[in-house]
Parts: sequence; structure tokens; C-alpha cells
Amino acid sequence: MKCSSLLIFFVILILPLSAFSVETPSVVINEIAWMGSVTSANDEWIELKNNTNEDINLEGWFLKTTDEKIKIYLTGKIPANGFYLLERTDENSVMNIKADIIYTGALSNSGQSLELYQNSSILIDHLGFSSKWPSGDNTTKQTMERIDNSNWQTSKNPGGTPGGENSIIQLIEILEIKPVVPEEIKNLKEPTTYPDGIFINEIMPAPEGPDDTNEWIELYNNNNFAVDISYWKLQDTKGAITNYTLPKNTILQSNGYLVLKRSQTKITLNNDEDVINLILPNGRIADSTSYKEASKNQSYSKTLSGFTWTENTTPGSINNISASSFEKIVLLNKEKPDNSKTNTNFNTASITDGVTSLTKTNPWFLFLTALAVAIVSGIIILVVKLKIFKK
Repeated sequence: MKCSSLLIFFVILILPLSAFSVETPSVVINEIAWMGSVTSANDEWIELKNNTNEDINLEGWFLKTTDEKIKIYLTGKIPANGFYLLERTDENSVMNIKADIIYTGALSNSGQSLELYQNSSILIDHLGFSSKWPSGDNTTKQTMERIDNSNWQTSKNPGGTPGGENSIIQLIEILEIKPVVPEEIKNLKEPTTYPDGIFINEIMPAPEGPDDTNEWIELYNNNNFAVDISYWKLQDTKGAITNYTLPKNTILQSNGYLVLKRSQTKITLNNDEDVINLILPNGRIADSTSYKEASKNQSYSKTLSGFTWTENTTPGSINNISASSFEKIVLLNKEKPDNSKTNTNFNTASITDGVTSLTKTNPWFLFLTALAVAIVSGIIILVVKLKIFKK
């Protein structure tokens, strides 16, 4: 019995950490007082947390409800591994703790969906609780605290922990109230599958003019149906690793193109060499391309025979490879000799092909061959005549 209890304990402890772990965003919505405080229901506040070891500038960031009844443009910085406090209406929402920003608008007690954006287009964090808040208590005014990417808890004390680490109580609750049993494992959803046929189709690493406005990456859908590529990622792996997550509701139409500029992705394409990965939401690499020594004002375009540099850049349309570029592809992909044949046949074919090629391309070869035959023939005739004369 004791052994069984220990086994269940370790299964409970390990499964949430390994089987269901996902990448944590750099900044998350960490705690919400959607119910207000014991003083006033209007004393609502929201707390953000920086999960990195560096300060993050929040200029250009905003937090909003999906119905946009609340939209808060952020300012200032959030310190490394620190917190950022948003208080509703005035400084009185949280006593004795200075707000980083004041906002207007009320959260619904029945639930709300929130989205945190960087630079107006990059979705950093999303809470889909429009039908019901998963935690928090409107009666006791205990707040809703984040545990990890998927789980929330009700704070240990009324008023929660604004500006500080969340309560440490959830592990005990999981062990006592929510044990993982075989029936729950049986009902787990199958992993999401993603279609093939989405490619990195063309990139422009060394454009004329400023790189920060003229660099771009093009994706292509080779399927005859549209594909939702929300939350897929582009990753630049050379130098400073940069990830760009495609926002929600990003649809790539059948046989369609999507051009992503550097100003949007923040991905810097190196001129000396680089590797670009297209990554699925489950972490698997869907496509990848690499290059060395980018050609000036040429795009690196996908063809049936591989990638090549071309002056005919075609962002948003079918690739158009120039004749010179096509010749390079043909030379690089010439059919190799059939090694299954015998060495004799291989050598004969090689010599014959060489002679044929040489005779077609060099008239001096024909002249020198004829001259050599004439000289040898003359010597033979002379030797024969001398022998006859001696007799």
C-alpha cells in the first residue's frame, strides 16, 4: 500500500512538469484582482511578471480585453524577474504600493479574455476566460494567481500578493484534491496535428537600402486548402537567437504567400551566413533553410532543385528564377555516373564522351590529329621502301 501511494505521488509530481510543459512567455499576466478589494469592488488591479533576467522596455506594448472595452498602453520598464502593477482608476486600488500605470474600465465578474501585445502585433500572452474566471473569490476578495502556463489558483489571503511572488499553496491542493487517476489520463485529448506543405519560400537578407525596412521572409502554402498558422514561429539561429510568433487568426490561403518584414518579426538576417527555421506550436521544425555569403540585392529563392540566389525578387508571388541562376542549378544537380555499371563500361563512356566533346568544341584537335596520322603514315611508307630497296 505504501509503495502504491509513493508511486502515485511521483506520477502526480512528474507528469505536470514533463509531459505538459510549454515555453513560458517573457512577460506574463501574473495576477488579477477582478473582484476588487474588501474596501471597494472598484479596486481592481492587474499584475504582469518579467520571467527573464533582463529589464524589458514596455514602450509600444499594450494590454486589452478581446472586446477592447479595456485597452491599456504600457510605458516604462519592467525589471528583470520583477513585476509591473496596473491599478484601475487611481492609486487607491492597492494601498501602500505605487502603481506603474493607472487605467480605466471594469473587468467582468463573470469572466474576461485578456491579450498582451508587444509592438502592436506580437501576441505575448493570452487568457481565454470569457465565460468564467478559473480562480479568485468575489466573497472573500482573494485574487487569481498564476501557477504556470495553464494553471491558476486562488490566493492564500484576501488581497493577494501585488508586486510580489504568488502564494505557494497549489502543490498541496493538487495532491489532496486533484490526483491524476487512470480515467483522467484516458480522457486526455490527442495531440494536435499540423499539415505538411508550408515552406520558407524566399528570403531577402541583403537588400538595397536600409536592412531594417527592406529585409523580409516569405512563406508559401503548397496545399489546395487554407492553413491556420497561428502561433507558428520563425526562428533565426545564427548570432542572437530571435523568435517571432505568428499572431492569432493568421491564415495562409491555399497556394498563397505571406511576406513578413523585419520591422514586424524583429529577425535580423545576417549577410555572412544564417539559418531560418519554421517551427510548429508543438516545437517540431516544419521547414528550415540556410545560406552562406548573401548576394547583394538578390533573394534566396526555393526551386524544385533547392535554393538559389536570383535578381528576380518576387515577394508575394511565384518565384521567377533568372537564366543564369537556372544554369547554376543545372550544373550543381547534373546526373552522376551510374556506379552500378562495370569500370570498363564507365571508362569507355567517359573517354568517348570526352573525345566527342573535344572534337565539337576545338577544331585544332582535328588538324593536329590529321597531321599526326599523316606523319606516321609517311614514316611507315618510307621504312617499307628502304627495306625493298635493300633487297
